[in-house]
Amino acid sequence: MFPFGAAVFDEYKNLKSLTVIDIPYKYSQCLSSMKPIKTLTYLKMEFFHENYIYSSEVCTVLLQEDSQLETLIITGRSIRLSGAIAIGSSPKLKTLIIILEHQQDLLLLLRHLPLIEYLDVTIAQETTRHDVYDVANDGSYSKQLKTFIIQTSGNSSAINFHLLEVLLEHFEYSLEYLAVYCTCDGLIDGQQLLSATRSNLKQLNFFLHFDRNMKPYNLLDYLSTFKEATTPITYYYNTSCQHFFLFNTSMNKARMIAAQINLQHLLIDTEQI
Repeated sequence: MFPFGAAVFDEYKNLKSLTVIDIPYKYSQCLSSMKPIKTLTYLKMEFFHENYIYSSEVCTVLLQEDSQLETLIITGRSIRLSGAIAIGSSPKLKTLIIILEHQQDLLLLLRHLPLIEYLDVTIAQETTRHDVYDVANDGSYSKQLKTFIIQTSGNSSAINFHLLEVLLEHFEYSLEYLAVYCTCDGLIDGQQLLSATRSNLKQLNFFLHFDRNMKPYNLLDYLSTFKEATTPITYYYNTSCQHFFLFNTSMNKARMIAAQINLQHLLIDTEQI
């Protein structure tokens, strides 16, 4: 079915759902040929190789005012939006699973998803000082977001938790489930984490990874900041590389999350404190 083309979709003018898996590298720019599809409500694309989907493709093909898409899943490939000249809105999109290049891209994207209800996003690269963005005063956001899962990809990417805090304020009345599985660029205490989720939240899961430069000076005082947490907090310390982890899941679940975000090697030789 590669390459996609208008002639192919002329055969399926009423196509509602499309899943494309194992997309090889030579067809990695296939989004541009999907412009004729106006009837799709579900689209899933799995790529073989990690390569950018150019911002212009996403903006002109997937984010359109006349798009009927309600569910969009793109895996195996990260997307960069921060260089886009113009980003369209996707007024009907409710479920999105996606890999974004930077945290900046997440902030830009959410402005154009007015009805998003379920968002699962992976941040591929670390936020830098050049990614400054005024999210506090930047337009309106969905009032429907109920499930938000954010994770980083490996030790090379980290989120700016302050930006995430400010972003979460926009969803404090709608958000019911929040999962944060991330490497963090600064030490986060319990008061920060819990205040960032002051909402109608029914469930909070977190798995936080910090490097050796952020080890708390007084561990007992640090852990006491989580005393208002509704679930037990576990602190694990890697004795070899001196990284540490903080999570409110079981150890088995923590290992699954670590594998999912490519940090499983750092959970070896850990000791609970």
